[in-house]
Amino acid sequence: MAMGTIGTAVGLALGFKAAGLRTRVVADRVVGEEVANAEKAARLFNEVSRMLSSLDPGFPRLEASPSDFEVRSEFYGGCYALFTKEAVRFMYEAEGIKLEATYTGKALAALINDADGGATRGQGGGLLEHLQLKGPFKLRLEGGLPSTASEPTLLLRGARAATR
Repeated sequence: MAMGTIGTAVGLALGFKAAGLRTRVVADRVVGEEVANAEKAARLFNEVSRMLSSLDPGFPRLEASPSDFEVRSEFYGGCYALFTKEAVRFMYEAEGIKLEATYTGKALAALINDADGGATRGQGGGLLEHLQLKGPFKLRLEGGLPSTASEPTLLLRGARAATR
């Protein structure tokens, strides 16, 4: 997922951990490392967990460390709003879908990169939420994660996409 001010990534990680899920949030920075990094994510996670526990004694007191967060920078590009044009163009040409380029374009570029390199293959089943698309799209990587989505499903074969 794209990471700007780290709130969404931290919220997902906290929710997954509170639900007892061993789901790892992998975030692709769209801002400088001074804004989005694993140390800040762990600190915010712990602050929010303490606050939720104090407001609701039934909420578990959870802790996170920087090693619980994978914050990637391969698609950052050096400054905020520097678009990841290739991924945005690819989605438009393949599916006619116009993506927001700063966040969604970077998330798609990371997903395509991971699919090409097999980073998501063999890690078990589950739903991969990697994009902020307009519409009811779920993703399935061929040879990778099985789809649990209803139509339409966006199928990625390496760097090629087709709907099924």
